[in-house]
Amino acid sequence: MVKRKIIVYPDPVLSLVSEEVTEIDEETQELIKDMFEAMDEEVGIGLAAPQLGVSERIMVVSIKEKNYLWAVVDRSSDIHQWVHIIDVLSI
Repeated sequence: MVKRKIIVYPDPVLSLVSEEVTEIDEETQELIKDMFEAMDEEVGIGLAAPQLGVSERIMVVSIKEKNYLWAVVDRSSDIHQWVHIIDVLSI
């Protein structure tokens, strides 16, 4: 059962500038799980956190049965990484 519903245009949250992710804490991990659940429910291949109403720079992607998480964790170092994780829906 999906905990969060996917928000669609023209919801204003989709136009906000998302906040940087500074750490992956328990709340962020729960959000990521919810993102994969929502994406799987809609049979998508990608989903961004704002699509679940959370204005943070997190995106999950599932390509050829491999799942990835994109997070900007430290903008000052300009490091952006794809992190392969176990276990995505765009507008």
